[in-house]
Amino acid sequence: MYLCGVDYLATVRRLGLITFRVAMILTTLRIMETGHIQSPLICSDTDFNIALELVQILIQHAAKVYETLPAETEKPKQPNQKQQFLEILPSEFSRRDYLTIAQSLNIPDKTAEKHIAKFVQSGLINHFAHDKYLKS
Repeated sequence: MYLCGVDYLATVRRLGLITFRVAMILTTLRIMETGHIQSPLICSDTDFNIALELVQILIQHAAKVYETLPAETEKPKQPNQKQQFLEILPSEFSRRDYLTIAQSLNIPDKTAEKHIAKFVQSGLINHFAHDKYLKS
């Protein structure tokens, strides 16, 4: 796991569950063979060690497959209309300025006003005087 990184952790956990299941299947088969049922059901060291040996091979195979997978490339996210609106706003602007920018992005005036109010509320924009805004 140390060589493969954090993304490999899910595989290790899945193989841990597989180990448990194989051990319990081996225990059940041994009970069917001997006819000796214990309460509570206890896995013998022999069955557990056999399951571990099987899963150690599976871990090696999974690591080999994981190493051959292509690296995941992150696609750049396209900013939504609200993000574009905020990015295009100049560092200092008035109501007329932001409405002009909103129209260029096909944002209705009322929606632009709501966006500005939320930007002010969240601290992204400072409304420092009447009809004067400053980006933070």
